[in-house]
Amino acid sequence: MEYIDLNDLNFTGCRGCMLCKRKDAEKCRCYWKDNLYPIIDKFFSADSLIIGTSIYLERPTSEYFAFKERLHFSDLSYDDYSNYFNGRVDVGLFVAMNATEVFYNKLYKDKFVIYAKELEMLNGEITLYPSYNTLQVKDYFKFNMGSFDESQKNYIIANIFLRT
Repeated sequence: MEYIDLNDLNFTGCRGCMLCKRKDAEKCRCYWKDNLYPIIDKFFSADSLIIGTSIYLERPTSEYFAFKERLHFSDLSYDDYSNYFNGRVDVGLFVAMNATEVFYNKLYKDKFVIYAKELEMLNGEITLYPSYNTLQVKDYFKFNMGSFDESQKNYIIANIFLRT
């Protein structure tokens, strides 16, 4: 098992360099040389991935989207829009949010089911794990966050995503 924090890497989303679409290119490989370059091979060779992202402005983080672009574009055939990847990687997608379960189900759930479905290109089982009303900071007293009740926050998964 290996833990990779995308926030610690210097990378971008797909740049459309088309190197992965060359006829002589190894399939399912991104050729853009940044910190994500060697990681993509690991994702395609894994048995399973556990992905965690916070919800910012009703969406996964920009790092998540940049990672997903690079992963998917290197796998996508421009001959027939199929996937080159023949393996199987099961994915657990954890999404942490300040929202309650009721709020998530009303406004976010349908979107995140679609985001999870986009990972089907890995040919495995995709399971979405929403984590509601998670702790955002270690000490709410130090921040201008008076509309939140720290005692109501979910502490179970908080340390996975907590940065402050």
